[in-house]
Amino acid sequence: MSGISKRCGGSPTMKRLRRRTSEPASAWQAAMDAGPTRGALIFGSIRYSALNCTTARRSTGSSSITAWTGCAGTACSSDSRRDEATRMARTAEVTTRWVGKLQFEGSGTGRPPILVDGDSTTATSPVELLLVAAATCTASDVVIILQKQRIALESLEITMRGTRRETEPRRYTAIAFHFAVRGEGADDVKVRRAVDLSLEKYCSVVASLAPDIAISYDVAIA
Repeated sequence: MSGISKRCGGSPTMKRLRRRTSEPASAWQAAMDAGPTRGALIFGSIRYSALNCTTARRSTGSSSITAWTGCAGTACSSDSRRDEATRMARTAEVTTRWVGKLQFEGSGTGRPPILVDGDSTTATSPVELLLVAAATCTASDVVIILQKQRIALESLEITMRGTRRETEPRRYTAIAFHFAVRGEGADDVKVRRAVDLSLEKYCSVVASLAPDIAISYDVAIA
């Protein structure tokens, strides 16, 4: 799992805190029928930078960055680059710009912007984008794990349903994933193992969600 370890996305307490269930198709259908929130449809894999790896101390959950001062010459340059890479590994920065009405353009540093619509009329809404983030983060893990299992992956599609509170703040109380996988060598056991590893250990987006959000999933092999 060396390729996954570089992601360092999981929380050591994730398995203890998160209420996650693998449910049959009937339970998935019930989740799809519940709540007014639209699901997000995701296909394929998303590139993930190896710089997301950190060396945080497990005992405290904190991490440190070494500051280099008074350097000169090539050694200093090398140390500075290393220190900058370490800083980047521990932070994520985005810029969001209002473009009119409730529409915004947001992007990571040096990345092309994406349009987000608070009204969800012309573009994906912020709450839908959260589902997109969780789906693509998990999809990246699943693709890597299945490829390491020598599965010739042909397609991966994730449909999600988020159930929200009726009153403010209308946060998510439950999120259901539906994984549709096709590929030579793919079977229910291998795919569920990949999903379990992602949701419980590697996916940094899911690990960043409130621990009382009920996470469930279902798998379909084409």
